[in-house]
Amino acid sequence: MKILHTIITFVLAIIPTIACAGWTRLYGGEDDDVGRSVRQTSDGGYIIAGATASYGDRFGSLWLLKTDSLGDTLWAHTYGRYEGSFLNMGSCVQETHDKGFIITGMTAKGNIVVTL
Repeated sequence: MKILHTIITFVLAIIPTIACAGWTRLYGGEDDDVGRSVRQTSDGGYIIAGATASYGDRFGSLWLLKTDSLGDTLWAHTYGRYEGSFLNMGSCVQETHDKGFIITGMTAKGNIVVTL
């Protein structure tokens, strides 16, 4: 009876988590990678901005990823180069009216805005 109670408690605890999750994906490589901003795009996919040490120059590039509606990566771009102890980081991303993207963030040289 105690085992049945434990199983029921476990199932009831994870049901809300399962019900809320449409899909889950991990992005990145073997080094430090971080996502700082995620927005849904007009095509139902997502755009993610952050930083990566796994790709680009491998020390701290601004990282922009585009996924489809299921979270599968359509493309990824890196921008910037590691300088000293600073990295390049995308802080916020937004789709523009012409279906491009605008990113704000920071780099070793100061604040940046990148438009694609």
